[in-house]
Amino acid sequence: MGSRTASAPKGPTRTKWFLDTVTDLFAQINETTAEAAGRHLVMVRDGAMAAGRLVDPEPVTETFLHGVEGLLDAHSRTAH
Repeated sequence: MGSRTASAPKGPTRTKWFLDTVTDLFAQINETTAEAAGRHLVMVRDGAMAAGRLVDPEPVTETFLHGVEGLLDAHSRTAH
């Protein structure tokens, strides 16, 4: 059984690939809000990556996970 996940490209196309991937995943929950949720997750991830280079990554990780959980919760509530 092979993996359907394509390997991630390098450079600027990596962000587009990541956005497309998470938007597709969000669409499985709620097609209507998937695009906005995907952009939101990419923004949160990019902020966490930048912050992790500037300060202690441990609280950045905790804050990132809290933000992702909130986004998933909000996105799935709009699906009902």
